[in-house]
Amino acid sequence: MNVSKEFWEDLKWGESSHTMLLNTYRDQWVAINNKEVVAAGTNLQKVEKEAKKNSYELIRLKGVIQLKTSNGWTKPYPAIIDTGAHTSVIPLSIWKQSTHEKVGKYKMFGISKKEDCFLNVDIGKITCILVDEKANQTEELVC
Repeated sequence: MNVSKEFWEDLKWGESSHTMLLNTYRDQWVAINNKEVVAAGTNLQKVEKEAKKNSYELIRLKGVIQLKTSNGWTKPYPAIIDTGAHTSVIPLSIWKQSTHEKVGKYKMFGISKKEDCFLNVDIGKITCILVDEKANQTEELVC
């Protein structure tokens, strides 16, 4: 899949407008086109439907992630790359293989806020690389 130049420009705009987007659209999905928000809301399917209704193309970025270990890198793992996410969830079995720095603990909820519907998670920093289907890769990222 070829990703257009406009996509990368919108991505850069989203990154540079991060604070404004967070203040305006906190806890919402946003669709960005031509450096502006064209749809937003708490329901991803509705945001996608609104964007498609206005003929905007939606792109889901998929790739491969490798985490730094004391001996090099983990094997490649498939990943969905959510450029707007402030948090990444990595399975414990993969996390344990990586060189990481724990910085805290957190109670993570999904859709339901019920007390019995949460995961106790470790918050931490890892070093990783992202790789696409053509074997292009990022520089080392500290996340």
